[in-house]
Amino acid sequence: MTVPTDLVSLPKYLTSRATVVVMVILACFVGMFIVTILRINQAAVLNENPLGSSGLLAITQNRLQNEMGSLQDYLVYMHGQSEQDLKEQLQAQVVQAHGHATYLYNRFQDTLSQSELQSLLVETLRRWRFKQGRGYLFIDDMQGLCILLPSNPSLEGMLLKDNQDDQGTFIMRAILDAVKNP
Repeated sequence: MTVPTDLVSLPKYLTSRATVVVMVILACFVGMFIVTILRINQAAVLNENPLGSSGLLAITQNRLQNEMGSLQDYLVYMHGQSEQDLKEQLQAQVVQAHGHATYLYNRFQDTLSQSELQSLLVETLRRWRFKQGRGYLFIDDMQGLCILLPSNPSLEGMLLKDNQDDQGTFIMRAILDAVKNP
């Protein structure tokens, strides 16, 4: 199977492959655990256990904890990799949209008024979608004025500096702080 190179199929491909790898690793750990338990039971039955059943149980529990720790470390690593991949894909979408908007601006700056040109750019970017249609671009100015918000167009033209999410975070203030802080 060939690896897709487009930005739409690549995340789906990477996610499916990562899921398969994690499932195989989990199956291996479960299999190793079952084999270890069977060996312990067999040794206990044959009275070949010099440590006693409590010693083998402690060894098995220790080994299982070590394996689970390794699996947890691997999952944290995979999450970090996925997060970095997503960040790069989103940055590529923004660069592409910016290039498209710059082209339209340069193409029509002499023939359209500033308000018509802004409207053309906003309506063009309103239709810009990625991540299987779930991702969209939004535009806010540095005073917190919402210029483009495809998920809720009724908020466009409003100051959103005091908007809070469900946890009380001021969304626009956090975005403006992120833009101001490299």
